[in-house]
Amino acid sequence: MYALFTPYDHKGTVPEGPDAQAALRLLRRINDLSCKGKCTVGSGGKSVGYLAHGTATDYMYEVLRVPLAFTWEIYGDSAASFEDCFRMFNPITRESFEETIDSWVSALLQLIELLPSHPATAPLLRQAVEDVRRKEEADGAATGSRSVRRRARPEHATAGQEKQQEQQQQQQQQQQQQQGEEQQQQEKQQQQQQQQQEGQQQGEQKQQQQQQRKAEQPSGGSNPREDGAAIETGRRALLPWQRRPQRGPGAAAGAGAQSAWAGGGLYGPALALGLLLAGAGLVRQFNER
Repeated sequence: MYALFTPYDHKGTVPEGPDAQAALRLLRRINDLSCKGKCTVGSGGKSVGYLAHGTATDYMYEVLRVPLAFTWEIYGDSAASFEDCFRMFNPITRESFEETIDSWVSALLQLIELLPSHPATAPLLRQAVEDVRRKEEADGAATGSRSVRRRARPEHATAGQEKQQEQQQQQQQQQQQQQGEEQQQQEKQQQQQQQQQEGQQQGEQKQQQQQQRKAEQPSGGSNPREDGAAIETGRRALLPWQRRPQRGPGAAAGAGAQSAWAGGGLYGPALALGLLLAGAGLVRQFNER
């Protein structure tokens, strides 16, 4: 069932008066334009065949005094079984679904276009249009006044903006300078830490080298340089001129020659003196005999 119902639902009559009759004519016009004449138009309580008490349509019309209170039945399959409620109130094919959507969107747009023809809504629409017009004029006047004030004080506004921009630039420069100082301090701290690490590594390497040298020395604890010096000393001690002198008259002279050699290293003069003394001793012994 397709329907365009007006009040009442709790009784089988249509309200009396010019507004109710205008609403009924408006629905008949929508039925012709959008529903193709297939909608039932009239009172819900009279057209459906039963009365419905406490409906929203009757409450809006009687209590809230809404001039256009309607109930629209947008779909109904009278051929469907009473046990198949979904099919009775919903289109189940794509074709019927699209047809239902198109019909009722068109009906809603037709209602909006026909509102100025109803005696209860026409004054309300005219008043709404007038309010919009006045508001636009007031907004335009206020906008023009603000434009005049802006034109009258352009220099002050420009000076204020420039001062604000200068302050913002100074703040940005201070922030950049502070960031640069913080970055330099961080780099300095990093360099100090790096130097400390390098010094610690060098100290550890030096200690390892010393330990390695000690480990490479012989177990007796002898030093190659000291051993070589001892050998050289022993070799020099065995030289002919450093041997023990022979017994005899020339022993003192020989000893004196060795001492001179050992003390001053004067080989030639010491040897000559020793020979002279030895010869003198031999001559004296010969004379005594």
